Amino acid sequence: DGFLLAMAVAGEADYLVTGDRRAGLLQRGSIGRTRIVTPATFCAEAL
Repeated sequence: DGFLLAMAVAGEADYLVTGDRRAGLLQRGSIGRTRIVTPATFCAEAL
């Protein structure tokens, strides 16, 4: 998952959407301007 996070940050993505609760990304919440959210949160906020 580290490479996905690196791409999201390098690309200045607004969101990184993941359902993987074991990787620890969701607990982090955000990095830089990129918010790390579940699919449900993304749908509720961005669509």
